[in-house]
Amino acid sequence: MRTITPAQQGFVARLVAERDATAFDPILTARVDEARIGALPFGEVTGLLNALKRIPRPAAAAAAKAEPGYYLTAADEVIVVVETKDKQRTYAKRLTFHTGEDGAQRARWEYAPGVGRTLAGIAPLTAEQAARLGHLHNVCVICAKPLTDPVSCERGIGPVCVRRLTSALAA
Repeated sequence: MRTITPAQQGFVARLVAERDATAFDPILTARVDEARIGALPFGEVTGLLNALKRIPRPAAAAAAKAEPGYYLTAADEVIVVVETKDKQRTYAKRLTFHTGEDGAQRARWEYAPGVGRTLAGIAPLTAEQAARLGHLHNVCVICAKPLTDPVSCERGIGPVCVRRLTSALAA
């Protein structure tokens, strides 16, 4: 008999952790327990996953997300929270720095799953913080492009990006 796969076990565990456990009925609880030990028959996995996905998340977890914008974590990581095209959800990207083959500092935005929820309550990135990081890395932390213009190098942030950041803070 084929049983639940380790990947499915992990998905069940994640759904159980993020859903309201008080909403579980006894039959669903028994199926979750079977899934946790790997004894759930493979044919019943889809039904269990669908039942778990129908359980609402607690209101506090649903509300705990950052608004779109730029953020600076305690570890000096720059994170941008972006709305999806349909404006129904948000996702986060982390600015990562690396040195190119020519020795120049480069930056790029990389998808950071789940990070947006950890930013709730953190103040947005200020222009001063962006300038400090721009001077440190010689890269604009808003658009991730190298700072080449003398005025931008002095300011630590590009002219378009400083307007973008200031308008995001004013909104």
